[in-house]
Amino acid sequence: MLCEVLVSFAPHVPLQEREPLVRMVMETYNDDGDPLSRGLVLASLLPLFSGEDQDPLLRRTMALANRVLPLDQRARLLIALLPFLSEGERHQMLQVCRADAEGRPAVLARLVPYLPETSRQALLPSLCRACMLDEYTWEQAQILALMAPFLPEPDLQNLMNRLLTLAEQAGELSRSEAVAYLAEHLPRAERWALASSSLLGLAHVEEPWKRIPPMEALARSLSSMPRPGLYQLWQDVLPILASTTRANLLASLGALSPIILTLNGEIGAAEAFRSIRDVSSWWP
Repeated sequence: MLCEVLVSFAPHVPLQEREPLVRMVMETYNDDGDPLSRGLVLASLLPLFSGEDQDPLLRRTMALANRVLPLDQRARLLIALLPFLSEGERHQMLQVCRADAEGRPAVLARLVPYLPETSRQALLPSLCRACMLDEYTWEQAQILALMAPFLPEPDLQNLMNRLLTLAEQAGELSRSEAVAYLAEHLPRAERWALASSSLLGLAHVEEPWKRIPPMEALARSLSSMPRPGLYQLWQDVLPILASTTRANLLASLGALSPIILTLNGEIGAAEAFRSIRDVSSWWP
Protein backbone atom coordinates (compact mmCIF):
# COMPACT_ATOMS: atom_id res chain seq x y z
CA MET A 1 0.00 0.00 0.00
CA LEU A 2 2.81 2.46 0.86
CA CYS A 3 4.34 2.05 -2.59
CA GLU A 4 1.09 2.90 -4.35
CA VAL A 5 0.61 6.00 -2.19
CA LEU A 6 4.13 7.29 -2.84
CA VAL A 7 3.78 6.63 -6.57
CA SER A 8 0.72 8.90 -6.68
CA PHE A 9 2.83 11.84 -5.44
CA ALA A 10 6.08 10.90 -7.19
CA PRO A 11 5.55 12.99 -10.37
CA HIS A 12 6.06 16.08 -8.21
CA VAL A 13 9.50 15.24 -6.81
CA PRO A 14 12.92 15.41 -8.54
CA LEU A 15 14.23 12.38 -10.44
CA GLN A 16 16.80 11.54 -7.77
CA GLU A 17 13.98 11.04 -5.26
CA ARG A 18 12.04 8.80 -7.61
CA GLU A 19 14.81 6.24 -8.13
CA PRO A 20 14.74 4.91 -4.53
CA LEU A 21 10.99 4.50 -4.95
CA VAL A 22 11.54 2.18 -7.90
CA ARG A 23 13.89 0.08 -5.77
CA MET A 24 11.30 0.01 -2.99
CA VAL A 25 8.64 -1.22 -5.40
CA MET A 26 10.97 -3.92 -6.74
CA GLU A 27 11.74 -5.12 -3.23
CA THR A 28 8.15 -4.97 -2.02
CA TYR A 29 6.66 -6.67 -5.06
CA ASN A 30 9.30 -9.36 -5.47
CA ASP A 31 9.16 -12.35 -7.79
CA ASP A 32 7.16 -14.35 -5.25
CA GLY A 33 4.23 -11.93 -5.27
CA ASP A 34 1.10 -11.72 -7.37
CA PRO A 35 2.24 -10.80 -10.91
CA LEU A 36 -0.87 -8.70 -11.61
CA SER A 37 -0.46 -6.53 -8.49
CA ARG A 38 3.26 -6.15 -9.14
CA GLY A 39 2.71 -5.37 -12.80
CA LEU A 40 0.09 -2.69 -12.14
CA VAL A 41 2.34 -0.93 -9.63
CA LEU A 42 5.29 -1.07 -12.04
CA ALA A 43 3.04 0.27 -14.81
CA SER A 44 2.12 3.21 -12.58
CA LEU A 45 5.82 4.09 -12.40
CA LEU A 46 6.23 4.36 -16.17
CA PRO A 47 5.04 8.00 -16.50
CA LEU A 48 7.85 9.01 -14.13
CA PHE A 49 10.51 8.15 -16.73
CA SER A 50 11.10 8.64 -20.42
CA GLY A 51 13.18 7.23 -23.27
CA GLU A 52 16.03 4.96 -22.27
CA ASP A 53 15.14 5.25 -18.57
CA GLN A 54 11.61 4.03 -19.20
CA ASP A 55 12.28 1.11 -21.57
CA PRO A 56 13.80 -1.43 -19.09
CA LEU A 57 10.86 -0.95 -16.72
CA LEU A 58 8.40 -1.31 -19.60
CA ARG A 59 10.02 -4.56 -20.78
CA ARG A 60 10.06 -5.98 -17.28
CA THR A 61 6.38 -5.19 -16.83
CA MET A 62 5.47 -6.72 -20.19
CA ALA A 63 7.30 -9.89 -19.19
CA LEU A 64 5.23 -10.02 -16.01
CA ALA A 65 2.04 -9.85 -18.06
CA ASN A 66 2.82 -13.26 -19.56
CA ARG A 67 2.50 -14.75 -16.05
CA VAL A 68 -0.91 -13.23 -15.29
CA LEU A 69 -3.99 -15.45 -15.29
CA PRO A 70 -6.90 -15.41 -16.01
CA LEU A 71 -6.53 -13.84 -19.44
CA ASP A 72 -8.94 -10.96 -18.81
CA GLN A 73 -6.67 -9.86 -15.94
CA ARG A 74 -3.65 -10.09 -18.24
CA ALA A 75 -5.53 -7.80 -20.62
CA ARG A 76 -6.07 -5.33 -17.78
CA LEU A 77 -2.29 -5.07 -17.26
CA LEU A 78 -1.48 -4.90 -20.98
CA ILE A 79 -4.02 -2.09 -21.46
CA ALA A 80 -2.22 -0.08 -18.76
CA LEU A 81 0.94 -0.38 -20.88
CA LEU A 82 -0.59 0.69 -24.20
CA PRO A 83 0.27 4.42 -23.90
CA PHE A 84 3.97 3.57 -23.59
CA LEU A 85 4.26 1.23 -26.58
CA SER A 86 5.38 2.08 -30.10
CA GLU A 87 2.62 2.28 -32.72
CA GLY A 88 3.44 -1.19 -34.08
CA GLU A 89 3.56 -2.80 -30.64
CA ARG A 90 0.34 -1.05 -29.64
CA HIS A 91 -1.51 -2.42 -32.66
CA GLN A 92 -0.34 -5.95 -31.82
CA MET A 93 -1.23 -5.61 -28.13
CA LEU A 94 -4.70 -4.30 -28.99
CA GLN A 95 -5.42 -7.56 -30.76
CA VAL A 96 -4.15 -9.59 -27.82
CA CYS A 97 -6.14 -7.54 -25.30
CA ARG A 98 -9.32 -7.75 -27.38
CA ALA A 99 -9.07 -11.54 -27.46
CA ASP A 100 -8.15 -11.87 -23.78
CA ALA A 101 -11.00 -9.62 -22.63
CA GLU A 102 -13.72 -11.20 -24.77
CA GLY A 103 -16.93 -11.50 -22.76
CA ARG A 104 -15.72 -9.12 -20.03
CA PRO A 105 -17.28 -5.70 -20.75
CA ALA A 106 -15.54 -4.01 -17.81
CA VAL A 107 -12.14 -4.91 -19.31
CA LEU A 108 -13.16 -4.28 -22.93
CA ALA A 109 -14.29 -0.79 -21.95
CA ARG A 110 -10.71 0.07 -20.98
CA LEU A 111 -9.76 -0.49 -24.62
CA VAL A 112 -12.22 2.06 -25.99
CA PRO A 113 -9.86 5.10 -25.97
CA TYR A 114 -7.18 3.18 -27.88
CA LEU A 115 -9.26 1.53 -30.62
CA PRO A 116 -9.51 2.81 -34.19
CA GLU A 117 -12.80 4.59 -34.79
CA THR A 118 -14.41 1.76 -36.75
CA SER A 119 -13.52 -0.83 -34.10
CA ARG A 120 -14.67 1.50 -31.33
CA GLN A 121 -18.06 2.09 -32.94
CA ALA A 122 -18.51 -1.67 -33.39
CA LEU A 123 -17.82 -2.27 -29.69
CA LEU A 124 -19.91 0.54 -28.16
CA PRO A 125 -23.38 -1.07 -28.64
CA SER A 126 -22.43 -4.16 -26.62
CA LEU A 127 -20.94 -1.97 -23.89
CA CYS A 128 -24.12 0.10 -23.78
CA ARG A 129 -26.12 -3.09 -23.30
CA ALA A 130 -23.82 -4.02 -20.40
CA CYS A 131 -24.87 -0.74 -18.73
CA MET A 132 -28.58 -1.58 -18.92
CA LEU A 133 -28.88 -4.35 -16.33
CA ASP A 134 -31.88 -4.31 -14.02
CA GLU A 135 -29.74 -3.81 -10.91
CA TYR A 136 -26.85 -1.45 -10.22
CA THR A 137 -23.26 -2.76 -10.25
CA TRP A 138 -20.10 -0.68 -9.89
CA GLU A 139 -18.81 -2.18 -13.16
CA GLN A 140 -21.65 -0.49 -15.06
CA ALA A 141 -20.55 2.89 -13.73
CA GLN A 142 -16.94 2.25 -14.75
CA ILE A 143 -17.95 1.08 -18.23
CA LEU A 144 -20.15 4.11 -18.84
CA ALA A 145 -17.46 6.51 -17.62
CA LEU A 146 -14.89 4.99 -19.99
CA MET A 147 -17.07 5.19 -23.08
CA ALA A 148 -18.79 8.50 -22.20
CA PRO A 149 -16.49 10.69 -24.37
CA PHE A 150 -17.44 8.64 -27.43
CA LEU A 151 -21.23 8.53 -26.98
CA PRO A 152 -23.75 11.01 -28.42
CA GLU A 153 -24.87 13.34 -25.62
CA PRO A 154 -28.54 12.15 -25.58
CA ASP A 155 -27.46 8.50 -25.30
CA LEU A 156 -25.00 9.33 -22.52
CA GLN A 157 -27.59 11.29 -20.53
CA ASN A 158 -30.20 8.54 -20.87
CA LEU A 159 -27.79 5.83 -19.71
CA MET A 160 -26.42 8.01 -16.92
CA ASN A 161 -29.87 8.94 -15.57
CA ARG A 162 -30.94 5.30 -15.61
CA LEU A 163 -27.79 4.14 -13.83
CA LEU A 164 -27.93 6.88 -11.19
CA THR A 165 -31.55 5.97 -10.44
CA LEU A 166 -30.62 2.31 -9.97
CA ALA A 167 -27.68 3.30 -7.77
CA GLU A 168 -29.93 5.50 -5.63
CA GLN A 169 -32.27 2.56 -5.11
CA ALA A 170 -29.36 0.28 -4.19
CA GLY A 171 -28.21 2.43 -1.26
CA GLU A 172 -25.84 5.19 -0.17
CA LEU A 173 -22.59 3.45 -1.11
CA SER A 174 -23.85 2.61 -4.60
CA ARG A 175 -25.00 6.19 -5.10
CA SER A 176 -21.62 7.55 -3.99
CA GLU A 177 -19.82 5.10 -6.29
CA ALA A 178 -21.90 5.96 -9.35
CA VAL A 179 -21.52 9.71 -8.81
CA ALA A 180 -17.76 9.26 -8.33
CA TYR A 181 -17.26 7.56 -11.69
CA LEU A 182 -19.66 9.81 -13.60
CA ALA A 183 -19.01 13.17 -11.87
CA GLU A 184 -17.29 14.91 -14.78
CA HIS A 185 -20.29 14.17 -17.02
CA LEU A 186 -22.94 15.45 -14.61
CA PRO A 187 -24.69 18.79 -15.34
CA ARG A 188 -22.47 21.58 -14.05
CA ALA A 189 -25.27 23.08 -11.95
CA GLU A 190 -25.40 20.04 -9.68
CA ARG A 191 -21.98 18.47 -10.23
CA TRP A 192 -20.10 19.88 -7.27
CA ALA A 193 -22.85 19.30 -4.71
CA LEU A 194 -23.25 15.67 -5.80
CA ALA A 195 -19.50 15.08 -6.00
CA SER A 196 -18.91 16.59 -2.55
CA SER A 197 -21.64 14.42 -1.04
CA SER A 198 -20.14 11.39 -2.78
CA LEU A 199 -16.67 12.02 -1.34
CA LEU A 200 -18.02 12.43 2.18
CA GLY A 201 -19.93 9.18 1.77
CA LEU A 202 -16.91 7.28 0.48
CA ALA A 203 -14.75 8.60 3.33
CA HIS A 204 -16.83 6.53 5.76
CA VAL A 205 -16.28 3.26 3.87
CA GLU A 206 -13.80 1.08 5.77
CA GLU A 207 -12.83 -1.45 3.08
CA PRO A 208 -10.08 0.02 0.83
CA TRP A 209 -11.08 -2.09 -2.17
CA LYS A 210 -14.53 -0.47 -2.08
CA ARG A 211 -13.33 3.05 -1.26
CA ILE A 212 -10.15 3.70 -3.22
CA PRO A 213 -11.13 3.13 -6.91
CA PRO A 214 -14.17 5.45 -6.86
CA MET A 215 -12.27 7.94 -4.70
CA GLU A 216 -9.49 8.08 -7.33
CA ALA A 217 -12.03 8.72 -10.08
CA LEU A 218 -13.77 11.37 -8.02
CA ALA A 219 -10.54 13.19 -7.13
CA ARG A 220 -9.79 13.76 -10.81
CA SER A 221 -13.13 15.53 -11.22
CA LEU A 222 -13.01 17.44 -7.94
CA SER A 223 -9.56 18.84 -8.74
CA SER A 224 -11.28 21.29 -11.12
CA MET A 225 -13.83 22.40 -8.50
CA PRO A 226 -13.67 26.13 -7.58
CA ARG A 227 -11.02 26.45 -4.90
CA PRO A 228 -13.10 27.93 -2.04
CA GLY A 229 -15.59 25.08 -2.20
CA LEU A 230 -12.84 22.49 -2.60
CA TYR A 231 -10.96 23.85 0.39
CA GLN A 232 -14.08 23.62 2.55
CA LEU A 233 -14.73 20.08 1.33
CA TRP A 234 -11.14 19.11 2.21
CA GLN A 235 -11.60 20.53 5.71
CA ASP A 236 -14.77 18.45 6.08
CA VAL A 237 -13.41 15.16 4.76
CA LEU A 238 -9.92 15.13 6.30
CA PRO A 239 -11.07 14.55 9.92
CA ILE A 240 -13.15 11.58 8.74
CA LEU A 241 -10.16 10.04 7.00
CA ALA A 242 -7.88 10.77 9.97
CA SER A 243 -10.20 8.86 12.32
CA THR A 244 -9.38 5.55 10.61
CA THR A 245 -6.21 3.43 10.68
CA ARG A 246 -2.94 4.86 9.38
CA ALA A 247 -3.01 2.45 6.42
CA ASN A 248 -6.50 3.59 5.46
CA LEU A 249 -5.54 7.24 5.80
CA LEU A 250 -2.45 6.83 3.61
CA ALA A 251 -4.42 4.96 0.96
CA SER A 252 -7.02 7.72 0.88
CA LEU A 253 -4.37 10.46 0.65
CA GLY A 254 -2.86 8.70 -2.33
CA ALA A 255 -6.25 8.42 -4.02
CA LEU A 256 -6.93 12.11 -3.37
CA SER A 257 -3.52 13.36 -4.52
CA PRO A 258 -5.04 15.45 -7.38
CA ILE A 259 -6.96 17.46 -4.78
CA ILE A 260 -3.84 17.94 -2.66
CA LEU A 261 -2.00 19.13 -5.77
CA THR A 262 -4.78 21.60 -6.61
CA LEU A 263 -4.91 23.05 -3.09
CA ASN A 264 -1.18 23.10 -2.33
CA GLY A 265 0.59 23.08 -5.71
CA GLU A 266 3.69 21.15 -6.77
CA ILE A 267 5.58 22.09 -3.62
CA GLY A 268 2.78 20.85 -1.37
CA ALA A 269 2.52 17.56 -3.27
CA ALA A 270 6.28 17.04 -2.99
CA GLU A 271 6.14 17.75 0.73
CA ALA A 272 3.31 15.22 1.10
CA PHE A 273 5.53 12.63 -0.64
CA ARG A 274 8.44 13.29 1.73
CA SER A 275 6.26 13.36 4.84
CA ILE A 276 4.64 10.01 4.02
CA ARG A 277 8.02 8.50 3.15
CA ASP A 278 9.66 9.74 6.35
CA VAL A 279 6.84 8.81 8.71
CA SER A 280 6.65 5.32 7.21
CA SER A 281 10.39 4.85 7.80
CA TRP A 282 10.04 5.91 11.43
CA TRP A 283 6.96 3.76 12.10
CA PRO A 284 6.87 0.93 9.54
